[in-house]
Amino acid sequence: MNTLVISGYRGRWAASDPDAPFRDWNGVEGWIYALEADYIDGLKVLQTEIDRYDLVLANINPWLIERYANLAERRRSGVKWVSLVERCGRDYLEPSKELLTTLTCSDLVATINKHTTEYFDALSNGKARWVGIPMSQKLTDPLIVPWELREASCVVTTRSGYGPSMMVARELAIPTKVYVPKVNRNLKNAGLFVKHKTISREIALNSRLEAIKFSGLDASL
Repeated sequence: MNTLVISGYRGRWAASDPDAPFRDWNGVEGWIYALEADYIDGLKVLQTEIDRYDLVLANINPWLIERYANLAERRRSGVKWVSLVERCGRDYLEPSKELLTTLTCSDLVATINKHTTEYFDALSNGKARWVGIPMSQKLTDPLIVPWELREASCVVTTRSGYGPSMMVARELAIPTKVYVPKVNRNLKNAGLFVKHKTISREIALNSRLEAIKFSGLDASL
């Protein structure tokens, strides 16, 4: 199926291009590579380009809604339109006339947050489904570890808030690895030092937790 993804990123590229960006990201970018699709900036895509595809996935960025409403409403008969809603959606998407037009003109409204699927289902006249976000099989296959080589352990990776993950780690009766990013010693990073001190204290009190420092995201994989 000839597929196009449109969103707020500038530029255009194809999943088949070995130099295409965001290949290992897990946001809307994942659809580009999972479906081996093309990508075009939502502000630049033309109606004639939309009409050349069998399937269009449109990431609902607030500044693109008015444009999406026009593109979705005027698209060629036979072009399937899927509206993608990231995060909960309710915190940044006002139920404007243009948003309602985009959603009701969609063949599917795909949410990644199951708790707001009902809300968008009501706005789209029953077209919303909890879908999530895919990862390209070409990226995930090399990461598969055979069952006999797997260990019973939990990994807490880098993120903006460790709290929920640490709470789960405390309750698990298995070894847990906590990836803690290195922080440069300067005044602007004072808040991060306090945060990491709290994490270090948690690790010190729990013999099942192991801290692993790293300099970049690749080291956490």
